[in-house]
Amino acid sequence: MRDPEPTVRREAIEATRILPAPDAIPLICQAAQDADWLTRSTAARLLGGRGDPSAVPTLFSMLNDPDSYVRRFARRSLLELATRTKPEAYLPSLQSKDRTTQVVAALALARLNDGRGLDILLAEIANPLGIERIEGVKSAVRIRDPRVLPAVRSATADADPQVRVVSLIALGLLRDKESAPLMKKISSDSSSPQEVRLAAGKALELLSQPADR
Repeated sequence: MRDPEPTVRREAIEATRILPAPDAIPLICQAAQDADWLTRSTAARLLGGRGDPSAVPTLFSMLNDPDSYVRRFARRSLLELATRTKPEAYLPSLQSKDRTTQVVAALALARLNDGRGLDILLAEIANPLGIERIEGVKSAVRIRDPRVLPAVRSATADADPQVRVVSLIALGLLRDKESAPLMKKISSDSSSPQEVRLAAGKALELLSQPADR
């Protein structure tokens, strides 16, 4: 891991797969500080696969890495770890001054059906510049809170067609019959993109299905 050649350091990190987690995690966290971005991205990826909550603080710090690939792998690993980690591992990051850190922590908590990051998710969904609007909708609907449905209904008017599609399907899956007029309006609106109209039609179809399907 101290070899001057980045390729050798990356191979050394990959080789930590054969080590037990207590031995591997410190080495991988060390690689998270490597000068080579590919080595750092490898470390971010491997930390997620280890399923060890002790890696969460390191991964959160990597969300501010100068390289976009490192940030992407760190985000993915944080969400991957959520299903194997207690909510308490993510709660401190809700108080971060960094918006990305807050949002990823809220997404992870929602995967655990923990709504303590819901305010952050709802703000992200409503933010036209929010880069996690799609995931925000998918995550927020896991939380039972009266504020969720109005936020998702509003998202059906988002500038991004994919956000609108996800929001419409979410409303259909939630059997939100109050949204039926909105779905009908969108499905017949010729100015809406085809995928949005199709999603509205699918959402209406979902409303008519039995709740246990």
